Amino acid sequence: MKKRNKIAWGFISLIVGVLFLLKQLHVFPAYWNSWIFDYRNLFILIGGIFALTGKNKNLGVILMLVGAGLYLNEIMIWTKNFSNLIWPILLILIGVLLLTGEGVTKFFKKK
Repeated sequence: MKKRNKIAWGFISLIVGVLFLLKQLHVFPAYWNSWIFDYRNLFILIGGIFALTGKNKNLGVILMLVGAGLYLNEIMIWTKNFSNLIWPILLILIGVLLLTGEGVTKFFKKK
């Protein structure tokens, strides 16, 4: 095993071990436990390890996409709720740009 891979897997093992220990000691609130120790995060974590350290980076990307796909239901609910906020956020942004003197055209110009 390459030294880079050993270091990456060592850090991951250390972090996961500390998280499990803190879970067993009831350090985290209950709602954190359901988020941190969710099986969907395992796909993203292992995919990230393969993407950063492995020779087969495609497998890492595929695993991360599978993990993200398993979160798709929550993502769709969040974007649906966020879409109600787009116009107020845009109006606030335009107002701030006009009040600060930057102006909308100067803000979007390339520097």
